[in-house]
Amino acid sequence: MSAENEIQTGATIKQLHGVGGWLLIFIIGTFGNVILNLAIVLQGEKLSWGGNIIVYNPFQLVLLAVFAFATGVALLTIRNKNAVLLTQIYLAVSLVSNIIVAIIGLKAPSGYYIADREGVMIRGIIQAVVINLVWQTYFLRSKRVKATYPPRGGTGEAVQLSPGKSLSSIFDRKIFGINYFTGIGFFLAVMISGILWILYYPLIQSYPLEFPPASYFLAYRIPLTILYSVLLVLLLYTLRNDWLIAVSMGLGTMTLGYIARIIFSGTTFGPLHINGAFNLLFLMNGFLWSFFLVLGIIFALKTWGLKLWSVIIWVCLGVLASDLIGQFLNALTIENFRFDLLGLPMDVIDGAITGSILYLSIMLHFRKKKA
Repeated sequence: MSAENEIQTGATIKQLHGVGGWLLIFIIGTFGNVILNLAIVLQGEKLSWGGNIIVYNPFQLVLLAVFAFATGVALLTIRNKNAVLLTQIYLAVSLVSNIIVAIIGLKAPSGYYIADREGVMIRGIIQAVVINLVWQTYFLRSKRVKATYPPRGGTGEAVQLSPGKSLSSIFDRKIFGINYFTGIGFFLAVMISGILWILYYPLIQSYPLEFPPASYFLAYRIPLTILYSVLLVLLLYTLRNDWLIAVSMGLGTMTLGYIARIIFSGTTFGPLHINGAFNLLFLMNGFLWSFFLVLGIIFALKTWGLKLWSVIIWVCLGVLASDLIGQFLNALTIENFRFDLLGLPMDVIDGAITGSILYLSIMLHFRKKKA
């Protein structure tokens, strides 16, 4: 290759580097799928599509929405060596799930149930196969993808934080500044966790699904979660001791949650009625979930460092500890209380999703700062 061709090739790669073109369209599509799937779940009714009645599967829709969200975030962190692999897995899972659900009477890529003739279901399978093949080929052959994401196993520019780091040190205000991305990630994690818990028991025990109205989220849940997120950012910015951050986060969420209950005392949102009466168990639970969540991140850093699997494991353990200790306190104060073991699998799912979102939000912050 001549020097002139090398210069032209290098200029082309530099020009293609970054999110744009078809890559941007795919990322927008992943977040569009998140919004579409959750909107269908919130709809709570049968839908009509092309003259056919669609009966959706809420559990599948939520899982695909979470998977799509993780894929979109990973692709936005352009130095993430695992972004392309995660995308390929996401496409493969979508394809396999579409084929499986089509066999039992389902059709569309977002997991809709559809009762129709075999020809319609076959066309749905063919469409899913073609769409997946097109995007799989794109991520294998695209020059933009190769220029934007480092190869797995290569040197790359991934942030490496060795074990033993403290939470306060990685968010040092003189080096990295206020971690806005972590606050946003915390907000998303808490909101998604709340929705998953609302869906969980109706799905596993066939309970009637009573989803709160939009007014509950707009007036109560979203503002409260924003306050939780702002609190976390302020603590990371001002405090220089990990354990003090964890304890302060627990006390802060406990206090904010109780103040919100007092303000909305007597208010009814659909199936939910808010009681502002003093409740020691509510206060303790408000402390435990955020305290153990922050504690999980602290232990992840101190044991195995800032790695996705490390954060997921420790956050899962934190969610389990919070749940079990909360149930133990209930057993001490409530007569004939029975431990809820059915919720433990959801604790693991909740911890894995929360840990993944928090990890990605921290990595996004580091990428922004070019750590």
